Amino acid sequence: MSKLPAADAAAADVGVARLVADSLRFHWFEGGVPVIPAGYSTGWRVMPMGVVAVLLAGEGVVEIEDQPPRAGGAGVASCIPAGVLHRITHPVG
Repeated sequence: MSKLPAADAAAADVGVARLVADSLRFHWFEGGVPVIPAGYSTGWRVMPMGVVAVLLAGEGVVEIEDQPPRAGGAGVASCIPAGVLHRITHPVG
């Protein structure tokens, strides 16, 4: 396996960093930090803007249409694009 010269590798790293930064840009429309109690579900919904959900404690489940449910614990974040049918549940227990 051949290696890139150091200058080429550095340029590639800068290009990748720029691509990542450009890909993560978003426009802030509105927001809030609702506390979702155990046993609550948003129900199936479609939002006109992207949703970022961060689980602070316990366990939660994110379901996106035509995909298997994703369960996670505290510290897990989910990013759901605008216009995607989804449901977020904080089960009891």
